[in-house]
Amino acid sequence: MHDRDGFTFVEVVVGVLLVGILAAIVVFSVATIRRRGPDPACSDEVAQVRVAIAAYRIRNNETNPATLAELVKTKLLPAVPSLDSPSGKAGYAYDPDTGTYGGGNCRHA
Repeated sequence: MHDRDGFTFVEVVVGVLLVGILAAIVVFSVATIRRRGPDPACSDEVAQVRVAIAAYRIRNNETNPATLAELVKTKLLPAVPSLDSPSGKAGYAYDPDTGTYGGGNCRHA
């Protein structure tokens, strides 16, 4: 009987499979973390502006506000979103012709 040190072929294969499975878990976990969802502050601000526009239209016979400042003046909106606000940074803008607040994307960069 010879005394051999080392691993059998089956032990090596099992070890390689375990390392492969762990590597796959890590890769998919990192990929999931890198995909980001919408910015909640931006989404909330967009929703707030859109609700204010809808309320203004209801109060004013389906007339669109000329500017978002009208929504502040009528106390439907606390402040006009600036270019530095979450929705402003995301590219949203108000179109008085259509009465829409759009053109942006609240996804994280």
